[in-house]
Amino acid sequence: MVHRRAVITGTVLGGALSASGASGMNEAAGGQAAGQNLGRQLEDVARAVQGVRDEIARQRSFSDIAAVREQTRIFLRANGKFPDFIEVGTDVWQQVYD
Repeated sequence: MVHRRAVITGTVLGGALSASGASGMNEAAGGQAAGQNLGRQLEDVARAVQGVRDEIARQRSFSDIAAVREQTRIFLRANGKFPDFIEVGTDVWQQVYD
């Protein structure tokens, strides 16, 4: 009887090894072109990671959410707990929603 873990691990490990072996043979055969292709792929990955970082930073620096955060801090200082709801007005709600 073959265990599920052995099948999954073997499949994943075999796939990873075959991919790394194939890329190693391509570099030996292709030389410079394969190295440039790998460099280009790494640059694409780096750009994608930087894009995710920028998006996360934009979410934290959203200017319209400052009014909501300020009301939360005021309530937290006064009552020692987070509010159940926050009334900040319809303008702030619509700006955050948009």
